[in-house]
Order: sequence, then C-alpha cells, then structure tokens
Amino acid sequence: MDNTLPGGAEIVQGYSSHDYLIANGTTLVSSYASHGYFINLPANAEIITVQAPSGTPDYNKPSTAIYSLGSGKVFVTGLTIEYSVARKGPEWEAFFREMLMNNLGYSQFVPVAPVIVIGGIDFMTFNFYYYIQYKRALGKFNTMYKEAVAGGMDNETLGLAMTQNDTAATYYANASRYDPVVSNFPRVYIFIDLREAGLHQKQAVGILKEAMEDW
Repeated sequence: MDNTLPGGAEIVQGYSSHDYLIANGTTLVSSYASHGYFINLPANAEIITVQAPSGTPDYNKPSTAIYSLGSGKVFVTGLTIEYSVARKGPEWEAFFREMLMNNLGYSQFVPVAPVIVIGGIDFMTFNFYYYIQYKRALGKFNTMYKEAVAGGMDNETLGLAMTQNDTAATYYANASRYDPVVSNFPRVYIFIDLREAGLHQKQAVGILKEAMEDW
C-alpha cells in the first residue's frame, strides 16, 4: 500500500482518541479521533492539529496540515471528521466548518450538473456549494440590514427583505433537523432545503442592495 501523498508527505497509521487543535487549544475527543499522522511534510506546511493520545499534544505527530504545492494548496487530515461531527459534540462541527471556509470557502466554482458516480448521484458538491452560498449571503444580509435600518430605509422594503431572510432560515433549519448540516453533505435529503436556503438568502441581500442603490 502506497501511503505517499502529493508533495512527498506520508501518512502513518496510528490511532488517537484525542487530537489537539493548535490555534485555540481545543482538544477534539472521539472514539479514535484520528487514524493516522503525517511524516515528511513539506517545510511550508502549517500544522493544524496534532495527536494527543495521553491528553498531551505530541507535536511529532501532526494529524491535520495544509501546505503549498505548485499554484495550489494540499489539505491533509487523519481525523475521523464525518463520524465525529455527527456524534461527538459542537467542537467538531466548529472545527469542520472552519476548515471548510478557510480551505474551500473561497472557491468560485458553480456546479452546473450533478456528478454521476457509481451507485447514483454525488450530492456532496451541491450541498457544499449551497451551504457556502447561504452562509456568505447571511453574513452580508446581517451587515446590510443594520446599515439599512440606520439609514432610514422604508419599512416595506425592510419587511420584504426580512421575509426572504426568515424563509431562508426556515429551510436551513429543515436541513439541520437530522444532524449538523456539515456532517450530511453527501446526503440527498438535505439538498432541496439547502438550495432553497441559499437562494432565498441571496434574494434577501438583493432586495436590500437594490434599494440602497436608489439612495
């Protein structure tokens, strides 16, 4: 079995029930929080987590890292993210969301057709895309709405925008009713709700933006 990764890094099998998030000192705990660590990482690698099998970080066993390769980046992890996000607490969801936004959240791709894979359709790309669109638009809406209120925008326009915002929130809540959304990206049953959440949140931003252009 070839354990060599792009750039010459290698993954070594090694289990740990605790992994340490260097940036904020969080310890991620799970049944085998990680299944491996990395060796021979490039010199430019940023170490994000390390194994901490006894509760003490072992900086010689990095379990998540990101490094430059050519004109892009390589993100590697030995963590059991999907399992742990669904079953092991909010710190895992927060970690996964941060990794997505920091490493994939600024991608400009727009999916135009489902990706066909053996056994059916892979909805991972679509669900990720609409999740990012919803989160971005929600952040814009919150900022713009405060500015609109402070600037004296009329109540009718504010109400129209808030209706779209509330509708988006309802769809997002529906997508969250099974488990955290980020743990269900591969699942078809959150696709429609995530798509509608993203589209309605975008409409909410559009209403405010159009009204502000007339000021």
